[in-house]
Amino acid sequence: MDALDIVELTSLLSQSSRPAVRALLESALKTAAAPPAPSPAPHPLPVSAPAPAPALERWVTPRYSYEQDNTHLTLLVFDLPPMTPEVRAGGACTITAASVSLCIPHPGAPGGAAGFRLLVEPLEKEINVAESSFKFKKTQVEVKLRKRTAWEHWTALMGKKRGGGGAVEAEKDPGAGLMDMMKDMYNDGTPEMKKVIAEAWEKSRAGGGSGGGGGGGGGIDF
Repeated sequence: MDALDIVELTSLLSQSSRPAVRALLESALKTAAAPPAPSPAPHPLPVSAPAPAPALERWVTPRYSYEQDNTHLTLLVFDLPPMTPEVRAGGACTITAASVSLCIPHPGAPGGAAGFRLLVEPLEKEINVAESSFKFKKTQVEVKLRKRTAWEHWTALMGKKRGGGGAVEAEKDPGAGLMDMMKDMYNDGTPEMKKVIAEAWEKSRAGGGSGGGGGGGGGIDF
């Protein structure tokens, strides 16, 4: 009800003489003049707390040692909790020609860890996977690796990291690296740079007794 309605009700009230009509008009005026009831405050929507990020499983690396004879290399993983049938059922050992991976989920692992995990990679020499095996013992795991070449002595359990071709990566020759750098500088350089490098190259060859010079910047045979 707006202000014009209130003015008209007041005018009617002043003209009315009947008590019942006046009572109705006064009640309508009171209702019109009363301040509007405040709107109820909106209830905030419940905000759910973000789900905690899953904790990364922590694994313990067990202690191990190895020994060898003419045909086998034996890897012994020890200081493990009791290898119960349930633990043995959940454990796994993966043997490849160049690695050994052991995973034992165990509730008795220290510090609330998920269990024990060991990765030996790369092995110093390749093994015969078909004739290799592993065995769970009371508190140990024994991995027997069949040597691919009998009577071959291993100087270490693990070798150097392998390159993309699968062979043990050889150490780089510092001289070869310097040669590659000079070649790049020559190919990408200005004519003046090429002349300086060519003269230095000819001088180094002449000084090394590999034959002589006189090229005068005509190019370098890397």
